Amino acid sequence: MAPKFESGSDLRTIWKAKAHAILVACPNLVSPQDAADARVVSGFPAIVGTKSRVPSGYPLANPKGRLTFKCTIAASQPSTQLTIAMQRHGVTGCLDICAAPAIKTGSLMPILEERFRIPLEIRLMTPHRRKTSSDKPLIEAMSKMMDAHDRLTGSQSAK
Repeated sequence: MAPKFESGSDLRTIWKAKAHAILVACPNLVSPQDAADARVVSGFPAIVGTKSRVPSGYPLANPKGRLTFKCTIAASQPSTQLTIAMQRHGVTGCLDICAAPAIKTGSLMPILEERFRIPLEIRLMTPHRRKTSSDKPLIEAMSKMMDAHDRLTGSQSAK
């Protein structure tokens, strides 16, 4: 998955689905009552990518604003950011499909659900090739992952 490509790139989408960007934290870090309070949440460290600048912030809606964290923990990989969040060290943003297994087991909980939930379309891109048979196992695996996510969340994916 990649957010940007050069305009002249010869790429094609082989898989796409709908997802949401959400904020998550360990239930042992923030109570369900405080999970909807932006002031409380902003007091925790934000677990961000290594290229993020301090202060790190997330856009909010209902009402609009920006959730700003004064303290950050940098981690290069999204999976590492989720692991750090599960260890009660802070709050991180991710795709709901990435956090779904941890949410199901109770290791993470969505926070600020009414104020930060950005719908996204995610795509898996590959260079154009005449033969696409090598993509079939990958497409099937991604479809199975999305089917499992849909059962977990009760949503419908676009395939």
